[in-house]
Amino acid sequence: MGLVRYLYVSPVGTSLLQNLARRRRDLVEKYSSYRLGDWSRLPLDDPMNKVPDGYVCQVVRGHEVYEALLSMALEDPRGSSAELNGLLGIASLYNHSRSDAEVLLYKTRSCTSRLCSSVVAEALRRLGFAAVQEVEVRAMASPDEFEEGLVEILDKVVRAVASARGRGLRVCVNATPGFKAETTFFVIASLLAGADAVLYIHDSFREPVILPTIPIAPRTEEVEKLMKVFGGGDVAPLHALYQEGLSEEELRRYRDMGLIEVREGAARIRTWVRKMLELLAEARG
Repeated sequence: MGLVRYLYVSPVGTSLLQNLARRRRDLVEKYSSYRLGDWSRLPLDDPMNKVPDGYVCQVVRGHEVYEALLSMALEDPRGSSAELNGLLGIASLYNHSRSDAEVLLYKTRSCTSRLCSSVVAEALRRLGFAAVQEVEVRAMASPDEFEEGLVEILDKVVRAVASARGRGLRVCVNATPGFKAETTFFVIASLLAGADAVLYIHDSFREPVILPTIPIAPRTEEVEKLMKVFGGGDVAPLHALYQEGLSEEELRRYRDMGLIEVREGAARIRTWVRKMLELLAEARG
């Protein structure tokens, strides 16, 4: 095994389940009472998809469906899984040896994501990657959970990427799989932490394209000014903010930037803003 020099990070979606439903009609029919054909589209709040008791959570190594997923992933890695397609595409594009790369998979707290992540992780190990780790983040089933999920992604992705950079690894991000909103913020968090490359493979592409990896440096002075106006709290009446010198135009801009939420005569600082400042302060040492 070579010296580990790279970290590949990737969110996990449900493309494996979608492709299994297309290719194994025999299994879809056999497990029709468990709606196997719909697993790739199961809502987060579906009883079959809820952790830990949903039926899909019971599909583990040794289960017929699990073994079918793993066989498909190993026989046709790039054609069966968006995660494998992107990660193998990165290794191919940059001519990296798989034994030189660690992989970090981000699954969401749902039975379908756990299943797909487990299969992808096992396939990556058998395909020769140096090490594979799975990290779980909150599933985003509602607006409130969406914000909490963003905070968790920001926290876990930034810490992992920053740690890898501290070990001298080059970090490559697979932006191919996952749900659009989560993957978008996943990429932003990676860039905040200094990822070296972001790659994406569209369904119609064979090879990955390199997305512009422009270093992100938040205007922390402006955000810190906003925090000061709030006086250290999270919520403030609009009239109090105006008295502190915040104009309506500034308030509107902060709202449009997603830094604050305005409702019922008051403004609230979004939770992820404080987390971002905390992580950036840690990075500065």
